[in-house]
Amino acid sequence: MDLDSEDVGASSRLRSSSATPPPAKKARLADEDDGGQGPVAGPSSAPGPAKGASNQAQKGKGKKKRKIRRPPPPEPGSSEDVILRDVIELLDGEEAIKKLEAEGKDWESPLEKGQILEVVVDELSSNGEAIARVPSTISANPWAILVPFALPGETVRVRVYANVRLHSLADLVEVVKPNEEMRDDSRVRCRYFGTCAGCQYQMLSYDTQLQLKQRVVEKAYKNFSGLPPSLVPPILPTIASPKTYGYRTKITPHFDLPPVARRKESDDPAKLPIGFGEKGRRKVMDIEECVIATPVLNQALPGIRENVRNKLHTYKRGATLLLRDSFRRPDNEEPSTLPADTNSDAPPQADSEVPSDAISVEPPTTTTSEQDGEAHVCITDYKATVREHVGNTRFEFPAGSFFQNNNSVLSPLVEY
Repeated sequence: MDLDSEDVGASSRLRSSSATPPPAKKARLADEDDGGQGPVAGPSSAPGPAKGASNQAQKGKGKKKRKIRRPPPPEPGSSEDVILRDVIELLDGEEAIKKLEAEGKDWESPLEKGQILEVVVDELSSNGEAIARVPSTISANPWAILVPFALPGETVRVRVYANVRLHSLADLVEVVKPNEEMRDDSRVRCRYFGTCAGCQYQMLSYDTQLQLKQRVVEKAYKNFSGLPPSLVPPILPTIASPKTYGYRTKITPHFDLPPVARRKESDDPAKLPIGFGEKGRRKVMDIEECVIATPVLNQALPGIRENVRNKLHTYKRGATLLLRDSFRRPDNEEPSTLPADTNSDAPPQADSEVPSDAISVEPPTTTTSEQDGEAHVCITDYKATVREHVGNTRFEFPAGSFFQNNNSVLSPLVEY
């Protein structure tokens, strides 16, 4: 089971970055084009000197120092904040960073956008990306690089695509020297792994994945509990999931569309990517299957993708789809109606889990799958009722609401 997925095969090269260079234009992250300095303020609108003022007075007047606008600090507990804390710990801690900050160098990246270099990975962040320190031969000041799909101890070649505070973001170009004790690319079962942003750990044994997740919890207590180390209890080993693939009961593929006015008749609907985000890009990958999703979802996905493309002319913009695994209602059972929450001012079935661009697309035919001796169906309507079993207890809830997406872990969880 991964943290959440292109087949890297026996080679340690990953196709995601080495096959094609990053696009010329990318979403700006901390003003990547200016080395992390931030956008420069425009020319002053203050009135100039009065006519006839002495040229001598103007001579020797230095250029106005440009103003630097830096992004606000990340929201506490956000993924950006989690990574930044990992970076600070790697770069010799808070005191070293305070010195950099006082000198105004915590945004001064020693690396250029597009620069390729080799680094040795120090550790994995809590979000699954590898963190490496920039060699002192390149930077006298502490600086780190964040790169996906690499492991501690590996020598990797990376390509920088953005600079943010105290670290750069990079694509993995090549694993020059793999960590043979940890990496086994024959374990990878997804053809999109190494490009898709969904999974990070498929090249690792499941036992190693569980150890890494235990470490994530330990760091969460250290960084966010506010407790002294003496009061933090030992973190117990991670409870394993009974299923490591084919367990995810909910997936939300999406697609992007240009505004109607910019569409062309020559646009081929068959080439529209429908799937998940590409790692490090604001771009949708075309995904035909997801190996961590349950069988009924993968059976329904091709028909749903076909329906979207057939009706493409009816959509004003891109959208997010829903595929959710549910036990089929027995034929002799009356349909149930979920009661509205009388303790809430929100409308019935309102839920923050429903994306603002959500749409419902039915497959051409009803998809049914036998799993664990019971019939499962794929639900695509956010307002429909989903049925789940946890032990001997049945739960019914709106498809657009939150429920643990790995049903197989719920029984061990409640039993614990």
